[in-house]
This record gives sequence, structure tokens and C-alpha cells, in this order.
Amino acid sequence: MQKLIFFFRDNWIAIAAIILSITSFCFNVLKNIKDRKLANDKELLEQLKQSMQLAYEAMEAGNGSPTNIRTRWLTSARHITRYRELKQSLKTRLFRTICDEQEEYWSNRFYVLLQRIPDSTFFECINPEELEEEQIEPGSAAIVYSMSVWPKDKPDPIDAVAFETIVERYGLFSPKYKHFCEYIWRKHPSLAERVKKQA
Repeated sequence: MQKLIFFFRDNWIAIAAIILSITSFCFNVLKNIKDRKLANDKELLEQLKQSMQLAYEAMEAGNGSPTNIRTRWLTSARHITRYRELKQSLKTRLFRTICDEQEEYWSNRFYVLLQRIPDSTFFECINPEELEEEQIEPGSAAIVYSMSVWPKDKPDPIDAVAFETIVERYGLFSPKYKHFCEYIWRKHPSLAERVKKQA
């Protein structure tokens, strides 16, 4: 035991250097892992954006209206399905949040596009290449429509912010925002009262 104490006393600089080297090595390994995850997620996010764009472009007829060509609905549904599979591979919270933002953007675009379907006969059409009657496949239609809906199990970030806090923080009841203020007092007086009490 005494020899061990003398060894540490005589070689403390060398031991400290070894400990420092090991610590530095571990720090570098962890940093490299984190950097690799960020780089991979950044690259994956670009693919996810492209998948959403391709899914939308397959559905859009070129004039702001949806297409009723069966194969294009199938193509769009496949892009959406792959998007959802790939999204599960995101490792970092930052890129998952950015991806959710992109998804919300495309979800709204799909919603607007699908609202332009005039009636149920839209789903039955003539294949322009083969001049045969065809129908849009129900599974692909369901997948495409699901892109335009807010998922039931997904929390809405709006719910995390109190109305009165937003109004107070940004001065939304000032004369500058008169029309907004009048609307709230007229249609949602209980919200207006909550803001008044907090002020």
C-alpha cells in the first residue's frame, strides 16, 4: 500500500495527463457521435422535404386542382408512406421539430388541394393513356387524405400558449389592433374578460 502511495506521489503529473487524455478522448468521441447524428438528420430532412414535395406534385394537376388519375394518387400515397417511414429515423429533437414544421406546411397544401374535389364522381375517371374507365384506389386515397388531417394523438402547439399571455405580451388589445380586439369582445367575451383581469 505504501509503495502505491509513493508511486502516485512521484508520478502524479503522468497520471493526471493520462486521465486528461482519456477524458478528452471520450469528449471527442461523444462530440463526433453528436455531429454525425446532426449531419445525418440534416441530410435526411432534405429527403423528407423532397418526398413531401413529390407527393404533392403527383396530386396536383398543374392548375391548382387535384388530379383524378389513379396512378398519380398511387404515386403520391407511396411518397407519403415512405416519408412517414423515413421520419422515424430522425434522431435529433431539433430536426424532428423542423420536420414537423414542414409537415404542417404540406398538410395545409394537401388540405386546400383536396377541398377542390367537386363530388364523389371525381374518384372515377377515364385513363387517358388506355382510354379505359378506372377508379382511384381506396387505400391510396385514404393515405393522401390522411396527409391533410391533424393526427388525433399529436399535441397542438397552440394549446401550450395561453390566449391572454399572447395578447398581453404582444399588446394585441392596443388601438393598433382595433379590429381584432372588437372581434374578441363581440364573439369571445370570456376571453376578453380573462385578458382584462390579467392586465
